[in-house]
Amino acid sequence: MDMFPRKLSLAAGLLLAVLIGVWAPAQAQKTDSQYFPATGHWVTGEFLAFYQKASDPQVVYGYPITDAFQDPLTGLTVQYFQRARFELHIEAREGDRVQLTALGTLLYAPGKPVSLPPDSAACQYFPQQKHSLCYAFLTFYNRYGGEAQFGAPISDIEEQDNIYVQYFERARFEWHPELSEGQRVSVTDLGQTYFDQVVDDRSLLEPKPSSNLPQSAIQLQAHVFTDRAAVSPNDSQTLYVVVQDQYLRAVPLANVAVTIHYPIGGEERYRLPLTDKDGITRFNFNVGSQPYDTVTTVQVEVTQGGLQAKTGTWFRIWW
Repeated sequence: MDMFPRKLSLAAGLLLAVLIGVWAPAQAQKTDSQYFPATGHWVTGEFLAFYQKASDPQVVYGYPITDAFQDPLTGLTVQYFQRARFELHIEAREGDRVQLTALGTLLYAPGKPVSLPPDSAACQYFPQQKHSLCYAFLTFYNRYGGEAQFGAPISDIEEQDNIYVQYFERARFEWHPELSEGQRVSVTDLGQTYFDQVVDDRSLLEPKPSSNLPQSAIQLQAHVFTDRAAVSPNDSQTLYVVVQDQYLRAVPLANVAVTIHYPIGGEERYRLPLTDKDGITRFNFNVGSQPYDTVTTVQVEVTQGGLQAKTGTWFRIWW
């Protein structure tokens, strides 16, 4: 089952965390090293072998956001990815030397409980943890490696930052109903979050370009946020669109088109002002007379110099 019940009570708030985007498959430079142009970092040796063992490493780990370095707190060689942290344990036996940090456990903070209709056929109960895994989260969990990949669940489904989430020992899942079927479940960027909270050495994030790869923009990344998670009928809403390239550099003068899909009244299309020097454009609009407890979705398309990127978000009509 690829969707959750849509009813939820919204908490006011806005998550303004710009996520690192996705580019084409990384290009191998030699057999034990791989360069990732999307973020400008290398993965080598045992870390690369571990990365490539995942059923879809781009989905479960994302791209590297640092090169490997020695963690001064533990003495371990570590490498941060968007959604994970790799640790090298040289004392372990061969095949077990690379391990995942339990980022889900380290970063878990309880959210608002979500009540879902009971459906034992669509859920799996973990008696030791006393948590259930259901619906699209269960499908995603089983498809991408299950407990061996993500660990056991350490929470039930909860509401945080205006979305449904569920925590596991080594990951957090997110539910995005505004996306198309098959893309609504994603892994949270806990690697980036943990790096920002614990390491926060921006020099480690600096790209290390390969001399034979282009340094100009070869990929656009678009991110859209709403000013408020919920608005009243006939109230105003503001959209913020951020455009970056593969190295997270701001992309000015990008063209941005927005399509707003209302619960009633069809859709409205707008051409936003070009992005400014910081790669940002904004747009304010009135939502009109929409019914209470309904969802409005927003689709964004960005173009510049033959490059294109798409993204989306949603907000609820509330009172």
